Amino acid sequence: KESLDDAATELGKTLTGYETELATWVSTLPELLQEELSPLIRRLPVEGESNNAGIGRRLQSVVGILSQVDKFNSSLTYRKELRDSEGGASAKETDTLYFGLAYAVYSDAEGTSAGVGKPGPTGWVWEAAPEAALDIKELIAVYKNETPAKYISIPISIN
Repeated sequence: KESLDDAATELGKTLTGYETELATWVSTLPELLQEELSPLIRRLPVEGESNNAGIGRRLQSVVGILSQVDKFNSSLTYRKELRDSEGGASAKETDTLYFGLAYAVYSDAEGTSAGVGKPGPTGWVWEAAPEAALDIKELIAVYKNETPAKYISIPISIN
């Protein structure tokens, strides 16, 4: 029993470290991924508060978050999202294509508004790229199988 208690104590300390890092790190994920993870994120302890959840539940939350993030990071993800227009007057529905956690592109249905997104220290940073609007729209159409596959150049820079 003492051996199991010692192992549980050690696992609890390790989980506390992971929970602390995850609590600060999840805010830098794309909003759509944060929404999908919200039930698991809510289980993470708030800094300064004690965590009365059992080790099994805590471990399940940490592994669940890391598993979902890994799945998102290793695939292309397409979503329709509302994005503020360049003038800031209103929000437009855009088609957004995420390349894992490294990069994303978006375009409106007309191909008049487009841009790119990259992860930043406090969340994703979105920049307009009107010069690439038609190419980004075409790339998304290829992804959605609306047009035959072909090579398309898009602006990309990954740090």
